[in-house]
Amino acid sequence: MDEKNNSRIQILKVLEILHKYSDCEHCINASQIEEKLLELGIKAERRSIYKDIAALNSCGYEINRGSSKKDGYYCDSREFELPEIRLLIDAVEGTPFITRKKTQQLKKHLLSLLSVYQAESFSSELYMDDRSKFKNEEIYYNVDRINEAIKNKKKIKFVYYHKVIKEGKLCNDDGREFIVSPYGLFWLDDRYYLAGNYAKYDSIANYRIDRMKRVEILDEECRNVSEVYSKEEFDTAEYVRLNVEAFSGESEQVKLKFPPYLLDLITDKFGEDIDFVKKGNTSITTTLELNISDGLINWLLPYADKIEILSPEKLKSELIERLNKINDFLNN
Repeated sequence: MDEKNNSRIQILKVLEILHKYSDCEHCINASQIEEKLLELGIKAERRSIYKDIAALNSCGYEINRGSSKKDGYYCDSREFELPEIRLLIDAVEGTPFITRKKTQQLKKHLLSLLSVYQAESFSSELYMDDRSKFKNEEIYYNVDRINEAIKNKKKIKFVYYHKVIKEGKLCNDDGREFIVSPYGLFWLDDRYYLAGNYAKYDSIANYRIDRMKRVEILDEECRNVSEVYSKEEFDTAEYVRLNVEAFSGESEQVKLKFPPYLLDLITDKFGEDIDFVKKGNTSITTTLELNISDGLINWLLPYADKIEILSPEKLKSELIERLNKINDFLNN
């Protein structure tokens, strides 16, 4: 290898060493960098290491000196700060559709963005409840294939499973094959969903990604979304807002009346970009465009004595019917 190429490799390795073995609380000096380079089969003079560090700084990397020359240097230039890594790992740990195996892989990738010292202290703080993790390792590849199908407006085929009990054990059923026109992917309540049309119906249904296996992209063109949806184009954000708890249904204007202390609950669920009318200090009314579905009724049930449905009558009647059924069940 010629001297010029060796110099290019050396500066990259110096950056890797600084990134891995230093942070604002741990410095590494030129002599230690020289030893690390030698372990990698690169013989370097200390003077060239100083030049490499100066060159890295001139390129925008933050390689800072410790409190004294004896301390050496530390890398203060990272793609993610420690609190950001913490948030990302917490999200990965707490997401059910990311399996135990993939969680460990993603954690390893994220921790590699830190110094070995930060990663070591960070790992000891982590805890994960294995009970909440799904076991379908196909999820990540399925998401990729579905995105490709959406982009190219192609139908997909997959086998969809549900949980059953066989011989006293919890397991998947034999599954059912679906051919679907995919329109959008969304994440709701720790579940990943596909919104798409099953050709048998003129509507959009939601399919959980963790229940899908053997996803294939077909050559057949997707059904035009305007044939099964009220819009010409599919807007995922709007669709999620309309479909409470991932249940689809017919869209209607829903008028609700609730006490002011539930304002946070309403805005957390439906967003802040909605109109409110405040009546004194006792109540607030709002009108929302929502799909009338079991999901909306399920969400309203715990607040049936606090949130009043002003319209439509259909929704009010369905909620009353559900409450009566619950009452009958409890009294039997």
